[in-house]
Amino acid sequence: MEQMQQGLAEIFVDNGMVFFASPMDDLPLAPYWKTFMAIGYSVADGGEVRRDENEDRNWAFFNKDDELLGIQMVDPVDKESGAPREAVLDWLRAFMEEHQVVVFVEAMKSAHAQHDGERHDEGPSDGPEITFLGDTPVFQIVEDEQAE
Repeated sequence: MEQMQQGLAEIFVDNGMVFFASPMDDLPLAPYWKTFMAIGYSVADGGEVRRDENEDRNWAFFNKDDELLGIQMVDPVDKESGAPREAVLDWLRAFMEEHQVVVFVEAMKSAHAQHDGERHDEGPSDGPEITFLGDTPVFQIVEDEQAE
């Protein structure tokens, strides 16, 4: 499994699609397109794009050292029910550790709830609070000490 560096990941949402950008600490936070430019450059510089065989809108981007740069996917959370989409979770598990998938999906559920002004799950601890840098939701990637 590819390793992601720790740090601040970025999440972009547009028309039912989500782009998860792995932490890139050497990049400034703005403008938002700097992330896409850096990923495009890294792929063109010997990197690779992998496409999901089951869903042609899911792509993963890697640099020449096989480090995960970003993942484009169908929104992993069904907007109507708030339930995770298993097919997208399977796609994410190919590139992320299980605890990272769980944190990411909970962050997406929380972002949807904050955006919609309603919650699908009741209770005080139903997901991480989402931090926004401008209009971009971000969350922290950390290693799970139990996973080692």
